Amino acid sequence: LSPCVPWQSQTSGQYQRRVHGRIGTYSSKIVHDLDVERFLICRASESELDHIHEKPIIPRSIINSKLYFSNETMQRLSIVQLQLTIMCNFIETCSQKTSLRKVLGTRSYFLYEDDLISIRDMVAFLNSNLVDRLEVAVKTYEKHITRECAQCCVKGYFCEYCKDPQPIFTFQIPSILQCETCGGCFHT
Repeated sequence: LSPCVPWQSQTSGQYQRRVHGRIGTYSSKIVHDLDVERFLICRASESELDHIHEKPIIPRSIINSKLYFSNETMQRLSIVQLQLTIMCNFIETCSQKTSLRKVLGTRSYFLYEDDLISIRDMVAFLNSNLVDRLEVAVKTYEKHITRECAQCCVKGYFCEYCKDPQPIFTFQIPSILQCETCGGCFHT
């Protein structure tokens, strides 16, 4: 029997094996329910999902907000993504940018996108320690920018309030505020 023969002429089991013979995750279930359970999917859907699996196409804004904001790890992901996109400004102008981009490997899109995430990374996020791995990358970049690279370090700010001689940086989100008018940074 051909997979093109109408389903009425085939037994249910044959049809399912020919059309729904694959197991995968539904992107809509990931986005709306934060559910990464695997289900039978048709081959056409599998092909499309394989094609977009690693591309950052899911805006965080469409993820179920009740689940998103009640989840502490999701909030950590938001902060880490924001820190990485701010750090991109430092990395892209650094003479060592080629080696710095390799820190994130295939997830280097986190440097350029603070609102998008791929299906692969949503699954990794919900199943494992994606945020922990991204936080390690943030620490690596922070160490480079604040201590190891003079070219990056000179882009820091000095707090106008406390006059601390240590520069502060825009990506140090929990401990600094940035003025929207002048762009200056201050300790919180």
